[in-house]
Amino acid sequence: MGFLDTLKGIFSGGGGGGGSRSTSDGFFFYLRCPSSHPIHVWVNRGHDLARDYDGAGGFTLTKHIVCPTCYKKSIAQLNFDDRYRETSREIENGQYIDEAEYDAAQPKGTADYKRTQSARATRWPS
Repeated sequence: MGFLDTLKGIFSGGGGGGGSRSTSDGFFFYLRCPSSHPIHVWVNRGHDLARDYDGAGGFTLTKHIVCPTCYKKSIAQLNFDDRYRETSREIENGQYIDEAEYDAAQPKGTADYKRTQSARATRWPS
């Protein structure tokens, strides 16, 4: 019944990348757009990472991010080793921030939604 349970979780809102900092399926990274608006970006390890055949192995990620507030574009480039540990990161037209800085920049009450989504993501069937 694992397959049916997985489908049930997807369609009932029990899975996905809602707000968890990191799960086995993926993780968030945080940045500021060129206008200094905070943005969180979900990375799905199974779909977003590409094998790096040219370099020393591992994976690479290139994300084109459009700010939902000012519509300015940033391009993030992250590199990972074979164990999905980050080895380097670059960003064009933006600045990386940590989760604490992102949370501090959110309006009051938004963090509660994020915690709810985080709890929901941890119930994802394995």
